[in-house]
Amino acid sequence: MKKTIFTLTTARAGTLYLRALFQNNIPDCVCRHEPFFDWGNPTLFGRTIYDAHASRLDRVRKLLTKKRAYIDRLPGNAYLESSHAFLKSAYVVALEFFPEMRLVHLIRDPLKVARSAAWREGWRRRLRVPFHYYIGDDRRRHFVWALTGNEAIFRPFQRQNLRLFSMVCSGMDRDREPRDALPRPAPTS
Repeated sequence: MKKTIFTLTTARAGTLYLRALFQNNIPDCVCRHEPFFDWGNPTLFGRTIYDAHASRLDRVRKLLTKKRAYIDRLPGNAYLESSHAFLKSAYVVALEFFPEMRLVHLIRDPLKVARSAAWREGWRRRLRVPFHYYIGDDRRRHFVWALTGNEAIFRPFQRQNLRLFSMVCSGMDRDREPRDALPRPAPTS
């Protein structure tokens, strides 16, 4: 069976760099970064994130069946998919399809992630790039690359009108801390 590697990470954390690192240094490894236009390789973004949140595991399984078949048809003895989508969608049933998978956990300074996300969002809006939203079963518009906003982590913010950037990057309101915030450590002297 082919070695399969996915990433656990946030957006803007170095997944493209990781793909380049693998491509240039690991022979016989097929590498994909956020496959959107990779014919036959289903993406884990968008509705798949919504399906994982809504516990529609049959839909996630159907998609992973196609992804497993795609990976098995590729040459080489290893496959890397560097994307932040795995952590938002496929993790719920991934072991059923990739029992020997390996995970790379990428961590980047949160302030640098936020700065990079803001830069990218600015360019996306200026260029008016289409197809970044879909309508979920809740009849709300959802950003393709983000969580739905319905997950438990967002419950402290349900009455607030969060902007996309806030949903992606923040955990605190300017005037108050979230109800579930951890106590701050005492300053060290």
